[in-house]
Amino acid sequence: GARRGPLLFQLPPWLKKDLPLLRDFLDALPAGVAAALEVRSDSWHDAAVYQALAERGVALAVVDDEKQGEPPLVATAPFGYARLRRPGYDDAELRGWAQRFAAQPWQEVHVFFKHEDAGAGPVLARRFLALAGEPSGEPRAPAAG
Repeated sequence: GARRGPLLFQLPPWLKKDLPLLRDFLDALPAGVAAALEVRSDSWHDAAVYQALAERGVALAVVDDEKQGEPPLVATAPFGYARLRRPGYDDAELRGWAQRFAAQPWQEVHVFFKHEDAGAGPVLARRFLALAGEPSGEPRAPAAG
């Protein structure tokens, strides 16, 4: 319904950049569906891919995990989509992410933390919201549209 966020599509790590395939995929997305694309091969990080995503308004997912270095932060949609996947983040790291997201031209950003058995994700999410300036630590309700 109205609270549904973007759909995330994840590419397998073995799939290297294929611009014609990407364009076919983007053309197949239904109009009006917010989508984000997570690429797992560095070969996808180039201007032609970013342009194709921007033309369709599909967000390039920002993924921060232990396996890769600093992820690129490229605005290709009116919203951002981030997966913060490290086991933990201190306040300085969370504040840094909040500042980086705030510096983007996005109208909103969807931030997800790693799910694991200890349940740290919800704690990190609440702390992130507090550090990002949400006084209650609760996410804002989507704007009526």
